[in-house]
Amino acid sequence: MRWNPPRTKMKRRIAMGLVILIVISGLAVAYANVNFKDRSGRTPEVVATVAGEEITKDELTDLLLAQAGEQGLSILIAEKLVDLEAKKEKIVISEEEIEEELADYYEYYGGKEEFTQVLEKSPYSINEIKKNLAKDLTVKKLLTPRISVSEEEIKEYFEENKEEMTGDYEENKEKIADLLFAQKMQTEYASWIQELTQEYKVENFLAGK
Repeated sequence: MRWNPPRTKMKRRIAMGLVILIVISGLAVAYANVNFKDRSGRTPEVVATVAGEEITKDELTDLLLAQAGEQGLSILIAEKLVDLEAKKEKIVISEEEIEEELADYYEYYGGKEEFTQVLEKSPYSINEIKKNLAKDLTVKKLLTPRISVSEEEIKEYFEENKEEMTGDYEENKEKIADLLFAQKMQTEYASWIQELTQEYKVENFLAGK
């Protein structure tokens, strides 16, 4: 098997996507077919009937909270912490930066048209993708100064995995650096969120904290 890690931008974005968005994606898939709103854009008090028996909005809410409430709340808390930190550091993501990341998606899926077709079969809209990319880029800008990859680490990784690689050290150096960066990003994100939780005095009432 050939060692062929993703491209640089894709890899660094995916590193944060794995941390921030995988759980969100899982919840989206699990509840993709649940329509919480009626045609007026409001959530009705009765969301369904079975043989005339009503299923209420409160019953649905209670079920979702029981199944994924704590997990979902943790995601929302993390997003709020990132937003607060971004405001403090005056970090703003431009439309140009988002479009640059979208170009990687287009390339990955074989073109813009192919990506659009994939998107149409998913529970996501292009606006949701853009929002997620903006979140990823924000985290990247906040965390990058905290992460470094040494020459020694790169060489060590190469020596341990060179049998699976194509090319010599110089040809693989940048790819390895990006891969190690991605791994560190995942670890650093978790500890960073814990730090922010203390700094901003988070109170999680679902957990009784």
